[in-house]
Amino acid sequence: MTKRDEMRAAIFSAENRKPKSKEVTFFGQKIEIRQPSVQQMLDMSSEENSQEGIVRVLVEYAYVPKTNDKVFEDADASQLKSMPFSKDFSRVVEAVKDLTDVDLTVEAEAKN
Repeated sequence: MTKRDEMRAAIFSAENRKPKSKEVTFFGQKIEIRQPSVQQMLDMSSEENSQEGIVRVLVEYAYVPKTNDKVFEDADASQLKSMPFSKDFSRVVEAVKDLTDVDLTVEAEAKN
């Protein structure tokens, strides 16, 4: 096996392909935020209204811990948007930031 083959095998290993996750408390409930793939991040960044990123993360990447059941549906987006912004949303933003090194906060949006 060549050095290139070894490098590629290491990069594309099953361990590196497995998304990381973080559990956070969201309005008194433990939810699991899963790390999006590169394609999912590209799709999210190409959306016209990136300020809706926090809601999109909750709908797409919030799971009942240790299951494949999503907590929210697309139909929940408007209800999530109407909720008061609190530490609960901040915890989700911090989890996403830790998992992706991308900041979804309003302040980060203003800087860009």
